[in-house]
Amino acid sequence: MANMIFILRVLLIISVLLLGSCTPLHPPKQIDLSIPQSTRSGIKIINNCHDFSQIMWWEKMQDPVLNQLIKEALTNNNQILIAQANILQAQAQLKEAHYAWLPTLSVTGSGFLGRGWDSHLTPQGALAQSSALSNIGNLKIHGNYRGFVPSYSLNILENINSDKYAKASLETQRATYLSTRLSIISQISGSYFTFLGQRQQLSDQTQLIRHLKRLHHLESVRFKDGASDLSTITSLDQQISNNQANLTSIENSISQVENTIQLLINHNPGSIMTHGTINKLSIHGLIPSSLPSAVLKNRPDILIAVERLKMADASIGTAYANFFPTISLTGLIGGSSVELVNLLKLSTGLGVAQTIASMPILNGVLSGA
Repeated sequence: MANMIFILRVLLIISVLLLGSCTPLHPPKQIDLSIPQSTRSGIKIINNCHDFSQIMWWEKMQDPVLNQLIKEALTNNNQILIAQANILQAQAQLKEAHYAWLPTLSVTGSGFLGRGWDSHLTPQGALAQSSALSNIGNLKIHGNYRGFVPSYSLNILENINSDKYAKASLETQRATYLSTRLSIISQISGSYFTFLGQRQQLSDQTQLIRHLKRLHHLESVRFKDGASDLSTITSLDQQISNNQANLTSIENSISQVENTIQLLINHNPGSIMTHGTINKLSIHGLIPSSLPSAVLKNRPDILIAVERLKMADASIGTAYANFFPTISLTGLIGGSSVELVNLLKLSTGLGVAQTIASMPILNGVLSGA
């Protein structure tokens, strides 16, 4: 009766610990990203659920070269590829967290061999006449066991928070991909606009030099006729030289921007072929007339900050899980045998089920943390 009461008390303590491990010590705080309903001046903010972060605004400019460059960058850029690989890695880690709820199964086999010496046994009665005991002084024993060993180790709170951490990590990588994508689009478009502007500057500079040379020719004719002096011609010569020197600087800048664009699309350095100009870009309707404040929730940096907060909260939950027991279940599905040669032979099937609950009592690493 006393043993039964002791067993019931142990089971009750284990049940309480298991129930406690299912409840976090600190409930996670809800992240409030409420948006304002109106501006400070009283203007009502529109409620638009459209995701402006997915708008391909560059296509409104109707420049096929720009469209192609951004398309290639989003496909071939190394930073984009790394961000996509990080998403795949985070997805694998999330699957690993899910699989932690499943038991493991292994195959095992073992054997042993023993031998005795100086054994003393005096058989009585009918055993004294048995030939099986004639070699009792040289006792031998061997045995083996083999089969499948399933095992299941479970800490409910730790598994729950591992799932939360893996999910938040995956969302963080997705937001990082959006941030990288936005950065690459900005770099490509900005470099392309700079490229078109420098081409226009080169064209204007070339035309200016052509006009200065024409003006120099006219002043030379006037100088021959006595209608102008030499200082005017000298000043024009100086302006022509200065502007011709600027041509080289503009051409070098164009080459640098072209190489930058080629690098962003993961191509070798080279020129960019386009017939467009900065003045031909269409900007009509490029910026919406009204933007809802909900677009703040679609900003990659906001998304990353929110998911990192969730990851930190899950890490705290995992740390708390170390205070609760881990339930371990294992057993042997197979057979075992032990034989005593020359004495007796024993063969039996054996099934074992085991339940273990463990929790740390002293851990210097956790205490220091």
